[in-house]
Amino acid sequence: MITTQEEFKLKRVAGGSITEHRPLFSSDSLYIYIIWDDGVRQYSLKTGKFVQKLETPNEVVELLSDPEDKNLLHGFTSAGELLTWKQDTGFFENKKTLALKLSSEKKIVGLHLSSHKNAVVVVEDTEKQIQKFIKYNLKTNEKENLTVIGQVGKFSSSVGSSDKDEYLATIHIYNLRVVNLNSSEKFKHSVNHEWGSFTCVRSHPKQNLIATCDQSGRILIWRDVMSFQAIKTLHHWHKLPVSDVVFTGQASSFYSGGFETVIVKWWLDGSQSRDFISNTGASIKNMAISPDNKYVAVGMADNAIHIVNSQMDIEQTIQHVSTHFEDRPGVKPIVSRMSFDPRTKALVVNGRSGHVQFYSVENQSYMFLVDVVGENYLNQQRGLDMVNTEVVLTAMSSDGNWFATVEERDDGLSHLECRLKFWSWDWQHKFKLRTSIENPHQGRVNDIAFQPVLGDRVNRLISTGMNAKFITWCKSEEDSLWTLEFVGKLDNLIPRPVEFSSDTSLFAVGFESTLSVWETSAMEMKSCLTRPDASEQINFVKFGNDASSRYLVAASNSKIVIWDLIPLQVVKIIGLKVVWLAANPMNDHMAAFTEGGELVVFSPSEKAPICRRSILSGKKVSSALYWPHDEVQSNAVEWQRLAQLYVMTDNQEIFTFVTKNEENRDLFNPVEFPNNEGKTATPLAAFVAKQTLSQVKKLEPLPMWKQQVNSYQGSCLKMMCETPSHMLPPMQMLVGDLVNEYLTAQSSSNEKPQEFFKAPEPMEVIEGSSTDSESEEEGSKVRQKRRKVKTKKLRPVEESTLQSVAKLKFDWVEMLFDAVEITSDEE
Repeated sequence: MITTQEEFKLKRVAGGSITEHRPLFSSDSLYIYIIWDDGVRQYSLKTGKFVQKLETPNEVVELLSDPEDKNLLHGFTSAGELLTWKQDTGFFENKKTLALKLSSEKKIVGLHLSSHKNAVVVVEDTEKQIQKFIKYNLKTNEKENLTVIGQVGKFSSSVGSSDKDEYLATIHIYNLRVVNLNSSEKFKHSVNHEWGSFTCVRSHPKQNLIATCDQSGRILIWRDVMSFQAIKTLHHWHKLPVSDVVFTGQASSFYSGGFETVIVKWWLDGSQSRDFISNTGASIKNMAISPDNKYVAVGMADNAIHIVNSQMDIEQTIQHVSTHFEDRPGVKPIVSRMSFDPRTKALVVNGRSGHVQFYSVENQSYMFLVDVVGENYLNQQRGLDMVNTEVVLTAMSSDGNWFATVEERDDGLSHLECRLKFWSWDWQHKFKLRTSIENPHQGRVNDIAFQPVLGDRVNRLISTGMNAKFITWCKSEEDSLWTLEFVGKLDNLIPRPVEFSSDTSLFAVGFESTLSVWETSAMEMKSCLTRPDASEQINFVKFGNDASSRYLVAASNSKIVIWDLIPLQVVKIIGLKVVWLAANPMNDHMAAFTEGGELVVFSPSEKAPICRRSILSGKKVSSALYWPHDEVQSNAVEWQRLAQLYVMTDNQEIFTFVTKNEENRDLFNPVEFPNNEGKTATPLAAFVAKQTLSQVKKLEPLPMWKQQVNSYQGSCLKMMCETPSHMLPPMQMLVGDLVNEYLTAQSSSNEKPQEFFKAPEPMEVIEGSSTDSESEEEGSKVRQKRRKVKTKKLRPVEESTLQSVAKLKFDWVEMLFDAVEITSDEE
């Protein structure tokens, strides 16, 4: 049965840029507003925590403060709507639609708001690839096209004002153009072409002052721009292009940032003195300053916003999914596949350069980074391509105790650097490096996979590489170091995907178009599966689970092939251009994502797909996985009731699939942070106990013999422990019943013990005082009864069983009774 179109929809739960647009401070400088996803989010500057979400009907392209009423916050949407909220309450105030009447090929990309309710709307012509500007009076709804010649890009226009006039400043290649919004008078200023083209322009909101930046890293401060003889002051420290600048309120200083990952504070007193914050970890995209000039919000390329105070210290960092960025032109960022950490309940994927991040989708919060490569980030240099070491593969063990990473650095000139590292979760609740293997495959590593942990089995990892070999690595029990265990190959074919079966007895390796199945314990190839008509490279391999455990699924560029491992035959071929294949660990479902954005959920044992839906159009899938639920979700779509399916795109946006019932509520319960006397709470603070350990009463664990007694209520063992020692028969007469009872319990642990154990015949115990003669008589009766059983003629099978029992050692029985406190009537 195929799922209907109305049952579920796509929902973004993480990822997406929070630094694409400049943030905005509240008028009291206590909060900051950020454009993200389908709304505006408010964060506290003191704690860096999310406060509330302001819903919007359309995509917001600009955030602005009201120039007259400080309590009002404006958001301008791509549909030409000016939304207004109250800052003190966050309540929606009103909506005003601007009468722009734009054609279909024109798109609104920004808005500038001056101090006199005059707005400048930035409109992009998608056909001509140029931007136009419309002056709009918000009080009278009058509009006027501003003639600004030249092609301009994003963040290349700015509105400022002086005591008398308001102006629009734009840049184009080497020219700065200024338009007086009151008189429509135009001014043009040029710079030396050898410096490179302009990169950004920023106007002071209350003074006739403009800053422009260029490709060479130079910053020009322009004064008296509404005249043909503007005064220029050069500030040059940056060696790479500058992304943005921002002035302080009194124009005594300004801040700048670019590709050097350095925040610079300049002083405009003629001294050329500077302050720095170096090694911020990523290049800088944009900046905003608070109304009281105490804080600067710096948007980073790794999707973080640093809150910097006037003393040039980073006070807070607002971090969503840390995205990997690449400063080299024409080079795509590296996005490793997602992993699931069962310990922290976090998604694991590479973050900023050389790091791996743990992100909690449950709490929608960034948790922590692991510095994998341990190297300083290399900034780009003019004329040189600086190549950093990057994390390309990650894998997490099923119990969360071990984490594996593969890092590479290839500059095309020297030898390829490649390392396989093993990390363990230690008592300090962080991952610690245990083993680093240099160049494990004399080239690139194609895939890594941990053997699922079942009981106390030894951890094992398999890696495949471009040297036409796969290697199994095994953990040493003594020092937790990982060493080479086995090297396998199949002719000279290149192995790529590798996968273990759920019971760990088998693993499969895809050698180009050939699929090999190996026995884990013996490290022997059991079968080699190939089709004469198939020559495509196998990209994904998955073993079936539960009802489909006999099947092996292999996906190539154009089809999915399902093999039955018992007769070693192909049972099904599905024609799909698969870009990712994910298996549900809780049942036999699998999810395939196609090149065209189609989702296909199927079971290898069923003929028809469970769901087939085109839902990811326009998005390129880079990874997907199933997240197991703690309990069955009855409101979820049928194929997600045991585990939630998550998919990540190439720009590290994370989506899931929800029903209409789930759409209007959060997928997960929010974390309730304790009130700990004003201390800054973190996501981990929700797990801190309200009482200290010294205030909690400690419960001593029961002795082992008492635990055994409690687990076998009414058994022979309980009778032996509760009956006074002088009333028990000789020990050798009880061992047989005790051993039989223990073996029976092990073979039927899922049933109630009293239903399978034959209870021993009760002994007649005389309460109160008893004479020695009565005790002797009772013991004599028991011994006579035991002798009768002993003299019974045994069958051969019973005699063989008895002989095997007699060979066993029963030292543990003596230890058991040594732990029992024996009391007598005399005491």
